Amino acid sequence: MSPTEQSWRKRWRKNPVVSVFTSLRLTVTLLSFSLALVFFGTLDQVNIGINKAQQDYFESFFVTWKYPEEWPLGTKMVLVTHPENDIAKKHDRIAIDDKQLENFRFLGFIDNTFHSQIKSVFEDSEGSLEPDPSLRFHSLQEIKTALSTDGYKNGHGAILPDSAMEKFKDSKSAEDNTSAKPNNELNLAVIELEGQMPFALKGFPVPLPGGYLLGGLLLINLMTSAAFRYQLKFKHAGIWITHSGLALMLISELVTDLTEKESIMIINEGESTNFSKDFHEDEFVLIDESGDDSDEVLSLPINLLDSEPENAGILGNWFKNDPSGLQEINLQDFDSSFPFVLKVKKFYKNSDFNTPKEGDEIFTLENANGRKVQISPIEQPETFRADEMNFRTAIVELRSTEDANKTFGEWLVSSFFDAAGYGPQEFIHREKRYRLEIRRKRYYYDFDMELLDFRFLRYPGTDRPKDFSSDVNIRIPGEPVRKTRIYMNHPLSLDGNTFFQAGFDSTTETQTRLQVVSNPGSILPYIGVTLVGLGLAVQFAYHLLGFAKRRKKVGIA
Repeated sequence: MSPTEQSWRKRWRKNPVVSVFTSLRLTVTLLSFSLALVFFGTLDQVNIGINKAQQDYFESFFVTWKYPEEWPLGTKMVLVTHPENDIAKKHDRIAIDDKQLENFRFLGFIDNTFHSQIKSVFEDSEGSLEPDPSLRFHSLQEIKTALSTDGYKNGHGAILPDSAMEKFKDSKSAEDNTSAKPNNELNLAVIELEGQMPFALKGFPVPLPGGYLLGGLLLINLMTSAAFRYQLKFKHAGIWITHSGLALMLISELVTDLTEKESIMIINEGESTNFSKDFHEDEFVLIDESGDDSDEVLSLPINLLDSEPENAGILGNWFKNDPSGLQEINLQDFDSSFPFVLKVKKFYKNSDFNTPKEGDEIFTLENANGRKVQISPIEQPETFRADEMNFRTAIVELRSTEDANKTFGEWLVSSFFDAAGYGPQEFIHREKRYRLEIRRKRYYYDFDMELLDFRFLRYPGTDRPKDFSSDVNIRIPGEPVRKTRIYMNHPLSLDGNTFFQAGFDSTTETQTRLQVVSNPGSILPYIGVTLVGLGLAVQFAYHLLGFAKRRKKVGIA
């Protein structure tokens, strides 16, 4: 390396910014934060599931872990009773070992979420109080509902977390502070327990850098360190190759995150399909069914209907659109052949459906049996459990782009209807039939796949299936029909997609389920690992040969 290049490197290494990014301390700090991110992400995975944890912790720039209320000191416990109970009328605070509670029958629940906190409260009574084994319920909500009835007015209560009783207000005037606070939702009395900590750690925040930020800084640290510390000479070739491999592995993770798609293709024997459905994402579609050979489909990401979308892309939730701006969508901005304005009147991230009661919004649909039913949507908390689904639901209205006063109707659309086989929501405009629905996002392919035969074996003496296999015909326009078999550990690769045998319908045993994976960056980690191994081998060989030469010279001397 020339003296000019040496002076250039030394001069820039004294620059404060360059000094920071080439620092080994930065490397250690970033790796330490990475360990902390994995640790807290794993803790939160219990509550929010694998996919949500990956999105929040590793596919973001910043994330905040919050202390769980079910942990020790996470929440304060309170005594909940019927508002007409004598104790509720006299006390707003009481000790758990108070003599007035000796004849109380305490309701318990099977869920063990707050078991340790509730157990510690009863232990303070020195064994004189405990939940009645004959009064056990499945959930907190069931306990609250039971305590609000007259059958549990006297002599009954429950020790519950105060977070479950947050909605309350005084039942008497501000001057009367000698009564408990009734829960506003179910008319329950909440009595504070003496001896509880004056604070709770629930929601205590621990801010952390997200995966995108840590990965980006590690990549910069890695490459700037190589550029300013090691000369471009053969003796440093192994170090440069190793650094390049590590950088490629970091980049490959980002490429995979941005480009990978996983979906499922479901085919019945004798039928064919040309699309697969995403495992997690939904879409809102408006379909023009008037075509002779094919339908024209307008697809919108479900986040466009949501006034508070969870995931705003690579920047996470830093920037959220104005909720009022998300309520009306001009569909001609997406496809000029759809002359409608979509108005989102309500949107639920998750929902359930009940038979309508007085005052409920009523919608009439055709169920899977072809029978007309009336239902009413009920908003539910969003779930992140792997064995549960969120049913995105919206109440929408369509009007003409030409006449703002002309509306075509109001509809209830939900991904539940797609899963349960409900009849489509349809209307006619200018002699064209349209259908609208929320469904799992679809990926269409330039070929059809027909299931000829699905078969499997069973383990001897059991009903457990094994050795799934699907015989399929692949029809690509302009090419001969191709017959192939997809079976366990032998996927089919076609047009950049890999089809894995994933499962089947255990009821009919004639329906196959193929997992479809598209990952354009799948080769990058292998190249990165190869480069790291090659770089280490080159660097080791260089030093080994140098050591051998020096020993040879010493021997000759």
